[in-house]
Amino acid sequence: MEPVSAALGLIQFAPTIARWIFGKEGEEVATKAVSIAQAVAGVEDPAAAAERLRVDSAARVEFQRLWNQHELAMYEAKTERLKVELQDVHSARRMQVQTRSRVPAWMGAVILVGFFATVGFVLSGRVGLTGEQGVLVGTIVGYVSAKADQVVAFFFGSSSGSQSKDGTIARLTGGGK
Repeated sequence: MEPVSAALGLIQFAPTIARWIFGKEGEEVATKAVSIAQAVAGVEDPAAAAERLRVDSAARVEFQRLWNQHELAMYEAKTERLKVELQDVHSARRMQVQTRSRVPAWMGAVILVGFFATVGFVLSGRVGLTGEQGVLVGTIVGYVSAKADQVVAFFFGSSSGSQSKDGTIARLTGGGK
């Protein structure tokens, strides 16, 4: 039985499994959840392990305990990755402030001007495009639009999640104590 399918049968015992098996590392997490169930149940077959958990409350509680330990370890690893990422962002921002570099502002301005020029040119109607050319121009406009979005997000933040990250950065670096 494929790991994710087998892990779906375990969600009834530990609902948080669902949060993990549909993410980037879904198959790895599903394999771990199934292996925990197999070890607790003392059987190789994932379906038999799930059945054992269903009928044996002590096995079910042990599975939940072990799954919770594993889930805690996954959260701790995710937190460490986020800390490293946030420290990297903070370092880049600090460097920009300390050096008073205008390079990011100039790059941002060039990207935004390029975006508006590209969109204006396409929307002006002066471009007679065939179907294939239209697809290419659409791709270019999409690419430039994404870069413009990144510029705006860099200078103004992208969302409330960005504000939350700023608060986390401040706490991690001692600025929010």
